[in-house]
Amino acid sequence: MYKNLLRKIGLTDGETKVYLALLEHGPSTVGPIVKTSGIAYSNIYEVLQRLAEKGIVSYVTKQKTKYYQAYDPEKLMEYVEKQQKKIEEEKAELKKILPGLKRLSEETGEKLEAEVFVGMKGAFSAFSKMAAYWGADDEYLWLYNHEPETHGLTEVTDTFFLKLEPLYRKMGHRIRGISQPDYKKDSKTAKTLEKFAQIRYLNTPLPANVDIVKDRVMFISWSTKPVAFLIHSKDMADKFKLYFEGLWKIAKP
Repeated sequence: MYKNLLRKIGLTDGETKVYLALLEHGPSTVGPIVKTSGIAYSNIYEVLQRLAEKGIVSYVTKQKTKYYQAYDPEKLMEYVEKQQKKIEEEKAELKKILPGLKRLSEETGEKLEAEVFVGMKGAFSAFSKMAAYWGADDEYLWLYNHEPETHGLTEVTDTFFLKLEPLYRKMGHRIRGISQPDYKKDSKTAKTLEKFAQIRYLNTPLPANVDIVKDRVMFISWSTKPVAFLIHSKDMADKFKLYFEGLWKIAKP
């Protein structure tokens, strides 16, 4: 019961296991946490760091040894409130740019449609909608910005995209994507996608996480509660396709 609820408020599976282990042990070194949670030593510090960034775990150093502890569970409410505030801020940002996007649409004489999807289920719905527009002769193009600040989300994105693997396989080899070299090194998803998609790597920051198919463009802000913006605009899609092709020419397999 606890695990499901903690996942619903935005903790990953690994974060949930470590947090519950800390509640059980109290102040503890890494060893007992690894044993109780089942998280490997190679990943435990990254998970603890993410929990600390969420404000629900802290540590003290005694004789050069770190002792980790979970804050009072009441802190979880503060974390949820921060997540809600972030979502509201992202919605507010979208509202700011919508008039400009609409003006762009009016200039091209096309009707602009935009939808917002929040959370893992929402993001899955957004990707499913994109796939529904994917015809037999269409390519699916994507840019994934795997920068240092997103590395801590690798577990989140891997879990998400591996669920989409059957869909990608069904679509065959009509997928092309661009990311940074570290994506290939860090991500299980990259290794899986390379079996049936073309991926190239570019050692430079990308402007955003963008997916393009036909006349649809999707922007996604990754976090434990992702926010996706799905926009129907042929003009915007065409411009992003041109931008993608320019990057594709200089990116390396």
